[in-house]
Amino acid sequence: MIAKELREAKWKVLPGLLIPLFIALNLVFTSPADIDATYVAHRLHNLSAVASQPVSAYDSAVWIFSFTLNTGFAFMLLVLAAALGAGLIASETSRGSMFFLLSRPVSRDRLLLTKYAVCAALLLGLVVLIGLAALVVPAAYGHPQHPGGVVISIILFWLETLFVLGVALVCSVVIRGTLLAMIVALVSVFLMSDLPTYLYNLAQDFGWSTITHNSVVALSLGTYWSNLDAFAGNSFPWQSLLVSVIVAAIPVIVALVLFRRRAY
Repeated sequence: MIAKELREAKWKVLPGLLIPLFIALNLVFTSPADIDATYVAHRLHNLSAVASQPVSAYDSAVWIFSFTLNTGFAFMLLVLAAALGAGLIASETSRGSMFFLLSRPVSRDRLLLTKYAVCAALLLGLVVLIGLAALVVPAAYGHPQHPGGVVISIILFWLETLFVLGVALVCSVVIRGTLLAMIVALVSVFLMSDLPTYLYNLAQDFGWSTITHNSVVALSLGTYWSNLDAFAGNSFPWQSLLVSVIVAAIPVIVALVLFRRRAY
């Protein structure tokens, strides 16, 4: 079963290898001398990133390029996670192979979790490659990053992709079409993670002061997945890890419950 899932996922993951490659090239061609401190400060403000101790503009840029969605390359990893999750069940249903899978002496829970685990492992591999780039390239420029902070950032970023994978898996269980399940998953992720920030910005544009910045930060999942202070090695993000693990697990549990009850 694992070999089958690897064969089906590899055609999506192989192009996904371009994501860590592009991030690495972005770091390679951005030397410390090329960093615009004003641009970095603007990005940190948009991300509501706060550090308990000063972090250099270059180190902040490495974090932004590698472990946030501000560059577009990292966002493509979430698109890949949505594509993987959306096809786990919907593709089997559309091909008519679901009945064959369910006729095998394997429980539905094991079937679903095996599919999910294979995709989760592949996503972890891609995120680890991004983390290696964040370690090797700055070190070559004489700006070594905190190894523990990079490892924590890898884990948080991976948990972010698992949340997207899980939401896409839920959509895959209830929606027959893979593409439609993927689109619904990405829209759902946006509504659940970034909507509070957009509502806050809208409130500021209209002069509404009832929505505070701190409440928006607390409600935005993105602030838990991307932690500059942890990346710099200044603190251990217990709260971010706890929230990230919980929100990554909830969609998987929902998908299991729905898959048990779904008739094929």
